[in-house]
Amino acid sequence: MEKLLRDIGAPKIYYKKLLEAKYPKTIQTSFIANLAKKEPVNSSILSYDDEVISIAKKIGVWDKSFDIGVTPKELLKRGFKGKALGEELERLRLEKIKELENKFSF
Repeated sequence: MEKLLRDIGAPKIYYKKLLEAKYPKTIQTSFIANLAKKEPVNSSILSYDDEVISIAKKIGVWDKSFDIGVTPKELLKRGFKGKALGEELERLRLEKIKELENKFSF
């Protein structure tokens, strides 16, 4: 891994993160969707991996963050607040990931 990081000219900050991180043996849609929770996959330290790139592009998170289709603001307007808001956001996120897993078989 260290040689790969040198070969691709990765910033030094990635070395420790990648060398200490634990990654799944099989990359699944849910892993990629969670990776793109806050930022696009192309901004991730895993953006060099061909399988990650392929899946991220197929599910639409290569160059944008994972979108569950509703914002917290919209849920607030529907009456969700506090813990219920967080739970509904998580439920919708998991539902969207399940839809993607059913649509794309990797």
